[in-house]
Amino acid sequence: GQIAVMKPLNDTHKEVYLTIPFDGAKKDAFNYYLDPQLSAVRGYCSVDEFLGEWTIVFRGTNYSNLNFEIVNKTVPGTDWEPVC
Repeated sequence: GQIAVMKPLNDTHKEVYLTIPFDGAKKDAFNYYLDPQLSAVRGYCSVDEFLGEWTIVFRGTNYSNLNFEIVNKTVPGTDWEPVC
């Protein structure tokens, strides 16, 4: 199967941010940490690109989607500057 990490594109649509292949027959558990990064190459220029409701889709399985939200709050002293 595949895990598709979907980021918000606008109020009604999402786009694939990351795809993670997996085979439960070979390995029944694994850890993966999502770490969104600013990238001029990928067109993610500011933290605003990551705000909103994200969805984890488990393709090829019967698992339900997982939703989570990235909000506009940061730890003091960790300001981010645009990269584009």
